[in-house]
Amino acid sequence: MQKYIILGHENPDVDSIVSGYIYQNYLNRRNIDAEFVIPDEKIDEDTLEICRRFHLEPTQFQKPLEYDDKTKFILVDHHNRKNIGEVALIIDHHEDEHEPDTDNCINEPSSSTSCLIVQRNEPFYSIHEIELACMAAMVDTASFHSTKGKEWDLDWIYQMVEEKNLDYNKLTCIGDNDNDYQNKTIIYFPPCC
Repeated sequence: MQKYIILGHENPDVDSIVSGYIYQNYLNRRNIDAEFVIPDEKIDEDTLEICRRFHLEPTQFQKPLEYDDKTKFILVDHHNRKNIGEVALIIDHHEDEHEPDTDNCINEPSSSTSCLIVQRNEPFYSIHEIELACMAAMVDTASFHSTKGKEWDLDWIYQMVEEKNLDYNKLTCIGDNDNDYQNKTIIYFPPCC
C-alpha cells in the first residue's frame, strides 16, 4: 500500500496544523495510508493554545521525518519543502508566483487551506473537523479583518454555524489560556444569524 506523509510549512501555524490533521483523517477514512507529521521541534505557544482550545493537540504529530523512497508527500498550506521525496499533491491558498513542482496542485484563493479542504466536501468531515476549519480561517484572517479574508468563506462559516450548531462566540474568541470563553476578548465580527 502506498504511504503518504502530510507536511505543513515550517514553523506551523494554526491553519497548517488544522489542514494536516483534517486531511489525514479524511484520507484514513478512505483507507489511504496517510500520516500528518510535524518535524519541527518547537511550535509557537500561541498556536498550541489556540489548537488546544479546540481540542486539537499539535504535539501528537511532532516526530522526526522518516521515510523511504516509496513514500510520497502531500503538502498543505505551502508549495514546497526542501530535501523530501516525491510530492504527490499540494493544497494551498497562497497565491504567489512560485510554480509548484507537480501538476497535482490545488491553489485557489481562499481564506485558509483548511477551508479549501473542507468546503464542498462537508459530508466527509466530522462536525469537529468543520469547526476546526472555520476556526483556522478566523485565525488566518484575523477574524476577516485582513485582506486575506474572502467573503465567500465568511458566508460559509455563517452557514456552518447555523447548520452544525457551532458556537460562534468560541470561533471569534482570543485571550487567556483558560476555557472560560465568556471572559475572553471577543473581536468584533458581524452577527451571523
